[in-house]
Amino acid sequence: FCCLRSLYEISGAGQHRRRSLPVVFDELEVLYGQGCRFFRFQADNFFPSPQTEEADAFVAEFCREIRKRKLDIKFYMACRVNDLNKKRLQALKEVGLVGVFIGVESIIASDLRRFNKNTSLGEICSAINLLTREGLLYDCGYIFFNPWSTAADLRNSANFLVKVGLEHFPYGAYRMKAHPHTEIFRNIE
Repeated sequence: FCCLRSLYEISGAGQHRRRSLPVVFDELEVLYGQGCRFFRFQADNFFPSPQTEEADAFVAEFCREIRKRKLDIKFYMACRVNDLNKKRLQALKEVGLVGVFIGVESIIASDLRRFNKNTSLGEICSAINLLTREGLLYDCGYIFFNPWSTAADLRNSANFLVKVGLEHFPYGAYRMKAHPHTEIFRNIE
């Protein structure tokens, strides 16, 4: 399971470090000048913080950079379910957002707690409904199997995946892979 936080800890790097948006957009502009028009912002989480004010300020700065540089682009981002809201999505759509990857991971309450997702089935469904209403493409990450899965969990997960649409799970529904030095790995041991 997700090992990024553990990687930061054992590497001695501390917390995740983000590059400044002007630096990112300087590089993006070079690629734009070479004809690139579609970008995938691949980060642990597109939004820098679960803090509303910081995330909203980031979105405003991101949109300003695109407008200031007159970039006509389309882009895809990855984020947590609970970072999505209508205001952010609409602002990002105005500057080219076309798709979102969300790490759902599970709809099973005990798994969500175990995976430290800090979200609920209700929030997951709200995010999916929002993405659908906003006409955005979306892909979901989902961990179908883990050491604590029950037959009922698997049935509920399968029903959820079918209801949402299997096309939104292009990576399949995975079994959990526990990486050394993670809390999940220690729990399994």
